[in-house]
Amino acid sequence: MKVTAIKSDTNSRFETVSNADELYTIPFLPPGPYSMTAEASGFKRYVQSGIQIGSDTRVSQDIPLAIGTASESVTVSADVAQLESVSASAGQVITTHEVESLPVNGRAPMDLAILGYGVVNTGVRDQNRPFENSGLSTFAMGGAATGANAALLDGVPNLGTLGTTSTRVSFSPPEDSVVDVKVEAFNVDASYGGFGGGTVEITTKGGTNQLHGTASEFNQVPNLAGTPFFTNAAG
Repeated sequence: MKVTAIKSDTNSRFETVSNADELYTIPFLPPGPYSMTAEASGFKRYVQSGIQIGSDTRVSQDIPLAIGTASESVTVSADVAQLESVSASAGQVITTHEVESLPVNGRAPMDLAILGYGVVNTGVRDQNRPFENSGLSTFAMGGAATGANAALLDGVPNLGTLGTTSTRVSFSPPEDSVVDVKVEAFNVDASYGGFGGGTVEITTKGGTNQLHGTASEFNQVPNLAGTPFFTNAAG
């Protein structure tokens, strides 16, 4: 059986064939929306759309084939439920829509890691601008201590030192350049060994078939800012 995954926003194609047991795998897919086709002699062509792949996510997709000719096809357009059934790691993906839509003070996507389950905020979040790296590291994951977590940027370690025993994020990319933020509070994958806590992986955008861009301004001039709520409440 020939299986093809097609990235919807770039039309990139990733092909593979199943083994003797009709099992298949397509590794290293860039995050984004996908459709999938499957073809085998003596069976109808199978088409599945609405598949969303996040960073460091493993999706198990069974392919039911119906007897027929290759000129016939079975099309499924419903979204695939992102149920993690092939890994014991526990985590979640802060999606592109959430990264773009949620208000983030300082426009630092690393701050979105505290939205993940199993993550506990251990700081006051007052140093969370992109150039204040230590403030972006003040959270604990999976019951481990603050600073015991791994941070990855496009799969590459993104850590510096904080004092003599802890670590901090080295670089926080602009919010507009981020596809998603993967937070894994309990990671049993040996490739992420060396840390007592969890893993935060940020994946940056790689472009699509359309020309587009964004413009933004980071402005924190005190004279233009409103008076804090609690200051007004205190009179």
